[in-house]
Amino acid sequence: LLDWTCQHDRLPLVDSSDMVERRHFATLKYLRLKWFRNSLSAAEVELLQTAPELHQSVTRPRERVRNSALANAVAWVKEHGMIPSSRSSDCTESRLSWRLFDIRRKYRSKQLPSAELEQLREEPVLHSWLTET
Repeated sequence: LLDWTCQHDRLPLVDSSDMVERRHFATLKYLRLKWFRNSLSAAEVELLQTAPELHQSVTRPRERVRNSALANAVAWVKEHGMIPSSRSSDCTESRLSWRLFDIRRKYRSKQLPSAELEQLREEPVLHSWLTET
């Protein structure tokens, strides 16, 4: 993962068409999980510290990750003027759709944080979709 990140000068993407890049993304996700469970070995932490972008990606708080995903969904809806489809062949659109379904589930069960609700209220298309029965 470290070599790949240095070679490509960016982090791997989940929706890449390259199988190797998707595997590196899975490794990155696994490292995040280990970081939040405090189960990274000293050697893994030392390796992460040699690549600041990789270290920052693994160690950033989950709240920021969730908020950036929501911000991506809001930006997508603003750009396209519609709710993303879960049946789309576009991986990004499909992934955002499933994220929004999860947000709607949380909204209906009154578990959606107020910060996320405010962010959704800023986009009329999203807000009406969220509150429809």
